[in-house]
Amino acid sequence: MQTRTYRIVALLCCAAAFLLLFAFTVRASMTRGVLDNEFLMSDVWFQVTLIDTYLGFLFAFAWVAWKERTTWLRLLWFVLIMVFGNMAVAIYVIIQIVRLPADADVSDLLLRRSRS
Repeated sequence: MQTRTYRIVALLCCAAAFLLLFAFTVRASMTRGVLDNEFLMSDVWFQVTLIDTYLGFLFAFAWVAWKERTTWLRLLWFVLIMVFGNMAVAIYVIIQIVRLPADADVSDLLLRRSRS
């Protein structure tokens, strides 16, 4: 596959992930408030899932913090990822892909930008 094709596929996947998560978040919010889950907090598998999820968010944030050069952007993305989770990660990846030069490859997406 060509670089342009990879870019389009990645954009579509991130957009689909964002839209799916957004739709299910709206649906869940209309059913019950996010803090109305005392019964879930006592479930050990829910606890494991919650810890696993937030550790994953921290790993995603580690990549974001490494790529971003300013403290305020790092803090902004930390808050966004911790509050909105993978929806924020999907938006971050979309922004990174859109900013890539036409001749960029995957390593340019994953690695820190030069200071030019």
